[in-house]
Amino acid sequence: MFEDDDEHDGTDEIDALCREALARFEDSDFESARERAMEAIQLDDEHPFPMFVLGLIAEHQGDIPSARAMSELALQSAATNPDAISLRVQVHLHEHEFEEAEALLRFGIAHNPDDAELHEGLARIALAQGHFDDARSAASAALRLDPGSAGALGVRIAANEQLADRSELLAVLRQTAQMFPDDPHALVELAAAEAENGSVDRARRLLARAHRIAPHDARVAEVRVMVETIHEHPLLRHLPAVLRWVRDFPGSIVGLIMGLAIASLPLALVVEQHPLTLPPIALLLSAWSLVALYAWVGPAVAMHRLNMIAAERAADALMEQLTTPGALRVNIDEDSLADALSLLFGARRYRQARELLGCAARECDMPARGEFANLLRRLGALRWRAAQWLLLVPGERRLLVALALLLGVTAPALDPLPYLTAPWLWAGALASIALAGLLLIIEQRPHTMLEQTMQTIEALADEQPDASDAAAA
Repeated sequence: MFEDDDEHDGTDEIDALCREALARFEDSDFESARERAMEAIQLDDEHPFPMFVLGLIAEHQGDIPSARAMSELALQSAATNPDAISLRVQVHLHEHEFEEAEALLRFGIAHNPDDAELHEGLARIALAQGHFDDARSAASAALRLDPGSAGALGVRIAANEQLADRSELLAVLRQTAQMFPDDPHALVELAAAEAENGSVDRARRLLARAHRIAPHDARVAEVRVMVETIHEHPLLRHLPAVLRWVRDFPGSIVGLIMGLAIASLPLALVVEQHPLTLPPIALLLSAWSLVALYAWVGPAVAMHRLNMIAAERAADALMEQLTTPGALRVNIDEDSLADALSLLFGARRYRQARELLGCAARECDMPARGEFANLLRRLGALRWRAAQWLLLVPGERRLLVALALLLGVTAPALDPLPYLTAPWLWAGALASIALAGLLLIIEQRPHTMLEQTMQTIEALADEQPDASDAAAA
């Protein structure tokens, strides 16, 4: 770690004490580690190794001023030592001194070009500062020196994600899965990227491997449900490939929609001058509009299906507990019930939410029972049931926003056409936006009622002990 220095006496003994201190530090025996480092300092109070150990202990325990002082002393005697540099970099990061940390790491790399940890540290700092190209270059240098560096792989993956370099991201994830074949998280990340790239069958095989390695891992189950749900739905099966194409389009979805708007504006003028161009232009713009609409609405529909699966699972589990015979019943706390109801509201499973509330209104203890019965009555009101019909289509707000955009940008171009004057088109755009806002208010209403119910239950529960004390008196 620290090279022998002829200027220091008793180097072997100091080295042995410091290595013993590091071993105890790794065992979380910090007091004993500090004692061994102090013994080494008594032999030579200018040797950098014990200074480094004391600084490492101080940094781990959050004593940043002491860690800074010890790292400065270590660097005075060993200015180019990579371990002393790494310790001082950690101190700079604690104080958010990114420029100083970057300069010190570059100095260390200049004197230790084969140290993978210094390259990885530089990659992490560049990533934190938003310098994604520099982060990717430094991480690649660290991986050339240490191909098994999980930290450098992680930085390279994050940099590629930020740079939207999907091809290199997929290559790095494949490399990671090959290097760590028993790491379920590496397999899951690769499976998610493969599914997004359109290779759903390969993603399913990778998730099956990850599930065998970690059958109870929540992340594995979550991605597996997502892939299976999208694969089984005929309208969502091609969503990953379309999203990948849209993401690679200049400007992503925004560029796609703006390109559609610019192409749509001169439509009426071109058709008026060259009537034979109407069929191909209309076909081109229709296909373009459908792709944009699918890329805009599809993710909302996929998320709705995933929310629906999670909500139904949570509700089924609570219903089973609430309907278990009395002697075997597990007490259900109001927070768990509120979480399940919130999931059901988010998935728009209002009928199932009313069934769960009806069971809770019969089986829960007071005062929650009365408040849940009151919430059930409010959700069963005719006005609310009528409003539910407006929420039957998942992603309808995105559809309305897309319609408003289409009407707004094409109004000037379509104004010369009969029955399509610009004021009527703009009025339709405003009506679409207003309806989208109304649907948002309607969808949030059950969540608001649930929050009010939980606040009332909490207030009544706080008052209950006072009432029982008064009765006892």
